[in-house]
Amino acid sequence: MQFSIDLIQPQHLVFLAAAIQAAALLVQGQTKIRILLLVGSLIYLLYYRFAANEPLWEAMIATVAMSLANIVGLTTY
Repeated sequence: MQFSIDLIQPQHLVFLAAAIQAAALLVQGQTKIRILLLVGSLIYLLYYRFAANEPLWEAMIATVAMSLANIVGLTTY
């Protein structure tokens, strides 16, 4: 399955995710940082799913694991 939205190509998702995660490091407040990192991670997941002919499962699993740790940090903060 290929990502077929003309406005957003898979390679653009990487830049968008990286920009959001970089912005997270520029804001103050742990909650804001964690939420922006989660948004960036979700965009990376889209890239890992649609960039290649087959999903990049290893990268997706690693991203989900980091996101879950981030969610635990958000809920116990």
